Order: sequence, then C-alpha cells, then structure tokens
Amino acid sequence: MTSVASRGSRIRHSYGNRIIGLDFARLLAILGMIAAHVFLGKAPEVVLIAVTGFPAALFAVLGGVSAVVSTRTMVGQGRIVAGCASVVIRGLVILSIGLVLGLLPNFIVMVLAYYGAALVVTGLLLWVPTWAVTVLATGLVIASPYLILLVRGATTPDPIAVPSLDSPISFLQTIGFTGFYPAITWLTYMLIGVCVGRCLTAEHPSTPRALRVAVVGAGLAAVGIASDLMSRAMTIAQLRHDGHSLSEAHKLVTSEGFGTPLSDGWIALLNGATHTGSSADILRTAGIAVVIIGLLVAATAQVKTPLPQPLEAFRRAGAAPLTIYVLQFGSVPILLIGASFLLPENEWLPIIKIGTLLAHIVLIIAFGWILSRSNRRGPLEALVSATVKTVVRPRRILSTAPDVGGSDEGDSASANEARTL
Repeated sequence: MTSVASRGSRIRHSYGNRIIGLDFARLLAILGMIAAHVFLGKAPEVVLIAVTGFPAALFAVLGGVSAVVSTRTMVGQGRIVAGCASVVIRGLVILSIGLVLGLLPNFIVMVLAYYGAALVVTGLLLWVPTWAVTVLATGLVIASPYLILLVRGATTPDPIAVPSLDSPISFLQTIGFTGFYPAITWLTYMLIGVCVGRCLTAEHPSTPRALRVAVVGAGLAAVGIASDLMSRAMTIAQLRHDGHSLSEAHKLVTSEGFGTPLSDGWIALLNGATHTGSSADILRTAGIAVVIIGLLVAATAQVKTPLPQPLEAFRRAGAAPLTIYVLQFGSVPILLIGASFLLPENEWLPIIKIGTLLAHIVLIIAFGWILSRSNRRGPLEALVSATVKTVVRPRRILSTAPDVGGSDEGDSASANEARTL
C-alpha cells in the first residue's frame, strides 16, 4: 500500500491540470489591493495608477474564470445543475463572510459581499452558451452605469453606500446598485471572466491560445483608455456645468470614485475614472486584467515540473486569495495604526506605509511556504470547499468542490491533488 507521505510527495511534484498561471494572477490581484489599502490614495502617481482599480478588476475577472475552471468536469459530464449550484453556494458563503466582516469598524471597504452576490448570479448563468454570455456582458458594459444612476436617482433619501439589512429590497438595492462596489459592475467583470475561462479551457491551456486572450484584452483596454482620454475635456465641462469648480472637476476625472459614474449621458459611457463603473472604466480595467491573465497563463502553460521553492510559495499563496484577503482586512489597519502610535506620523508616514506593505509581502510568502510544505489549501478555501461538498454530493471526482480562488482541478487525473489543495 502506498504510504501517505509518498503519495503527498507525488502530489507536490505534479500540477495535474491546474492552471498555475491563474494562481499567480490571483496573488497579483491581492497584492495590488493590499497596496491600495496601505497607500490610501497618497503615493507617487505612477504607484496609484498601478494599484487603484486594476487589482480589484483583476480579482473580479478571475472570479468568472475560476467559476468556469472549477466546474469544467461537471459541465463536461453533463452535470450542469451541480456545476451551477457549486458556484452559487460558493458565492453565498463569500457573501455571508463579507456581511459579517463589514459590520466591523475599518477604513477598508469590504468587497466580499458585493463579490459574493455577483458570483451567485454568475453561477446561475453558467449554463448559458458562450455567445449569449458575450452578448450579456457587452450589454452590461453599456447598460450597467445607467442602471446604477437610475436606481440611485430613484432612491429617497440618499442611497446608503454600505449593504443595508433593513429590508430585502434595501439589501438588494445597496448590494446591487448603490454600494461602494455595486454587484452589477462586478457581475460584468465576472461574465467577461467566464468568456476568458471558456476560451482557456476549450482545450488544455496553450501558449498561443493564452496569447490570443491577451491580445483581445489589450484591445478592450485600448478602447477604454482612448475613450477616457478623448472625452476628458467634455467630462470636465459637464462637471463644471453641474456646479463643480475647475480644480474639483480635474480631481474627479483623475481620482478614485465609489461605484457611481461621474454624470449621466455620454459621460457614463466615455469617462474612465477609476471605480466609477462607467463603460470606459470597465473596458480599461477588465482589458488590463485579461492581458495579465493571458500573459501569466501563456508563461506557465508548459510548466509540468515543480517550480523553485520561492515561486511555489508565491503560487500557493495565490491559491488562497480569500484567506489572505480576510487576514489583510485586519492586519493592514493594525500595522498602520500601531506604527503611527510608535512613530511621528507626519515624518514617518511614507516609511510606515512602505514598511506595512513589505511586511505583508513577507507574511504572504511565509504563508505560501507553509501551505507548500504542508500541501494544504488555505483555511477559508477549505471551509468554502467543505460547504460546497456538503450540499453538492460528489460523484467519483472531487472537483465538485471548487476553491474560492478557483480550484483548477478538471479531471480524474488531478483528483488526488484536489484532496489536498
């Protein structure tokens, strides 16, 4: 009989059908969001451009990719309902975690409730053919900014920016349309991710196919960036007409928003201000996300042997995005506030922020190393997976229980890996 130790050794030396490039993309998204939380809009412009908007969009697009990758075996077996149910349950668990953590005082906006709600809807749509998903995603790119403005305009008094539990209607309104990160915008990103995931899994991921995905992403990003730059003067003029000063208008079109387009009409389509959910914002950030996913998958498509330990530690950390995201939700404020008490904030603030970011990178590497050595998945990923297994009964293949970050097990060849990742 094969020993547990020798079996674990074999598992660590084979990735099976796991798309390891997605793990690195997840880690990049998490690191970017941590950096955004640490800097809080106060850093050199080139740094803020890199960490504002793009990491969250990458995180959301990866949600759609993961929904496809983690259910490909069930879909291939014709178990469409089981595949949809597994993603819906996963979304409900993440939604619940987000609501509970959102009750805690924190300057970081908790995105998991919005992410989970969008994932629930994505799961309900997994049975839809790719051409229809593409049409729906395209429609939402255009329509979602106006739906957000419509719901906000119809809300009296002013809409609440955090999820409201006053009534089912208030909850759906804040989660879906008026919150800091409306689920309808996240759903748009996820449906784009579903299209990307289906392209990558049409056959075993290959470098040429992944590069084609990256080229499409570059095209989307180019359209979004060009639209933003070409419409900037018109947007500023409209904002001044709405009563903003020239300096306020310039700041609005270049700074971070919170889920709502700067204005209606053409501006909701053409302006690309970060986190406003406008059409140009979605195209710009989703396009960059698709480029990153395509390039990372292309770079790792032929990797079958174990990565060097530092890279494997990063990969393992990237396979536990929910755990890391939840941990940094508490650790970032603790480190920033604690360091501010110990050091003169005005003089040391830049060093405090850089030190906080570096500390998180070191901790993430250490966490990935522990997961690699123990050959385990992240604790919250294991929790979500166990919940899915409880509801969706596995049939021969354990891939019925996807990881929150996207378990990439796709067939019986990787079933052994599914037991421990």
